Amino acid sequence: MVDVDFTAYRRKLDNRTVRRNVTLPNWLDYEARKADLNVSKVLQEALMLRLGVMKK
Repeated sequence: MVDVDFTAYRRKLDNRTVRRNVTLPNWLDYEARKADLNVSKVLQEALMLRLGVMKK
């Protein structure tokens, strides 16, 4: 018999997006816009790197 944590499994496969607000200094927002950066994507990449998780 195999014991499976379905809640953790479902959470790992849940790719729904959630809306979060982030506060940035004005100068940083300006630089990000000037560099044509997607702040949401950069934040996601930084969080995954910091947490040591990879997007599947």
